[in-house]
Amino acid sequence: MKFAQRRGRVRAEFEFAPDALVHSYAIRGNRRGGTTPYEQIPLAWKYAKARAWKLKYFSAAGGLAGLVAGAYALEAIPAPGQAWLTALVALAICNLVGILSFFADPFARSRAGMTIIPVKNEIRILDDGRCPAILDEIRKRRLAAMRLKLGAVDPFAAPGAESRKFRWLREEGAITEEEYAAAMAQLGAARDAFGAVAVDRTKLN
Repeated sequence: MKFAQRRGRVRAEFEFAPDALVHSYAIRGNRRGGTTPYEQIPLAWKYAKARAWKLKYFSAAGGLAGLVAGAYALEAIPAPGQAWLTALVALAICNLVGILSFFADPFARSRAGMTIIPVKNEIRILDDGRCPAILDEIRKRRLAAMRLKLGAVDPFAAPGAESRKFRWLREEGAITEEEYAAAMAQLGAARDAFGAVAVDRTKLN
């Protein structure tokens, strides 16, 4: 299964291999990404607004430049000439830039949103119509990988460690309440058997 996203000169690609997610993120030819096993992808990811341009700062700078140019134009009025005309044109341009960037800023920021999953090679998903489907597929693959790798009781592990493991799997949603109860019952039986063997050894001694 593959997903591809595109917004302007930004590209994001995702390939769901059997054991890992192959992902890449490229902007202006600068590509980054990697291969991340599903069980290493955290579920507690964050949502970030990546701003391609800080237009609100351009807006403030344009407005300030317009005020300065306006003050210069007012001083030049008693002696009109080329300096006054230049200041007036600069005033108009700076104010126009400030107004345009002020209204364009929210649009640019909303278009530049993305979901960032913090792993060794960050997984960056563009916030478009395909984003929910990609996130849902990542969740399903991750839970399936965790279930396959950790879902069975390890007879050689310490019972306390196994109890914590299955509690964590239940909290993550990788196993159901019924599966958790069955694992706890199996661990309880293993503890009882271990205790009986220990008692028998004590009697032999």
